Amino acid sequence: MTKIYLIHLLTLIAFPSISQVGNQNIKVHYINIGQADATLVEFECGVILVDAGAQIGSKAHQRLSSERLINYLNEFFERREDLKKEISTILITHNHNDHTESLDEIGKYFNVKAIVSTKDYLSKNKDVPKFARSEGAKVKYLNYQEAINYKPNGLYYQEIDPFDCNGYGPVIKVYSGEVGLKERTEVNGEKFYPSYFSNPNNNSLVIKVEYGEASFIFTGDLQEKGIEYLAAQYVDYPELFKSDVYQAGHHGSHNATDSTLLQMIDPKITVISAGHHSQRGLGTAFDYGHPNKEVIELINLWPSMEKRAFPVDQLIFDGEETNPFNFNISSKTYCTCWENNIVIIADPETGEMWVNNNP
Repeated sequence: MTKIYLIHLLTLIAFPSISQVGNQNIKVHYINIGQADATLVEFECGVILVDAGAQIGSKAHQRLSSERLINYLNEFFERREDLKKEISTILITHNHNDHTESLDEIGKYFNVKAIVSTKDYLSKNKDVPKFARSEGAKVKYLNYQEAINYKPNGLYYQEIDPFDCNGYGPVIKVYSGEVGLKERTEVNGEKFYPSYFSNPNNNSLVIKVEYGEASFIFTGDLQEKGIEYLAAQYVDYPELFKSDVYQAGHHGSHNATDSTLLQMIDPKITVISAGHHSQRGLGTAFDYGHPNKEVIELINLWPSMEKRAFPVDQLIFDGEETNPFNFNISSKTYCTCWENNIVIIADPETGEMWVNNNP
């Protein structure tokens, strides 16, 4: 069984220090940018970014959110001077502003080699093609039919997985894309309609990162119908999505994490990216009710989830624009809304993991 350790900021007793486990580790940085997503995946020889959003709703929140992301990345590249401010690939799970809004700012400060997403013809968000044109980055658009044609192997292009890392590189694959149904379609006895996929959320990329014995999965804002479609398409491959770490879909929304998805993933640790409960107004965690009580309860009791050494009380919501309340969390479930930035460090040889609040 993969071991997962929690490193408290001041208490390192009985656990190996991060410096002892060498440079080959994978580090996944869940960056606190409020009610939005941006996750930096760090390897010895380079980095990718999963989503590059900013909190929407007000210009002040948007500006602060983008500033947090840029500041975090600047501080990161100051430590990793060898990377020369280069991001090998940005994987945009879907075209909503809370996942794309910081692209322009990123282009001002960093060199991005490639960007991967879906075209989402129905979406008004054109941040990805605009970024690709202005920055000269390679662009790769993914569609579901292509992923199905290659199943169960997933989409595995250089733009998705650009790393070798001296022969010991990660494996990064995408198992979905823009659905693009034109008529009712039946998949393994279940009926799906084009209207189910009019929302970019249900066209989210499902991305799995494997690095030796460690695995991480990202599902964007995939909602119920998108989850059902994924499960139906890959019903014959029950082990395909098993992952140690799950970034909870849609910021801990009630409609993006269910028992079907958790059975597919069987995570040991879950990380949520959501805004702080104290913010009010359009586009905030308070506005959406994130993270949601039903989701936290489900994850907290899921059999595969590792338990904390010491349960903690954290604030969650029971609906949109309701007062948050304390909930006792015994599992290794974390949220940027509670812990600020979260960094998971994994040893690819042993699968051992450390959870830290410092980059």
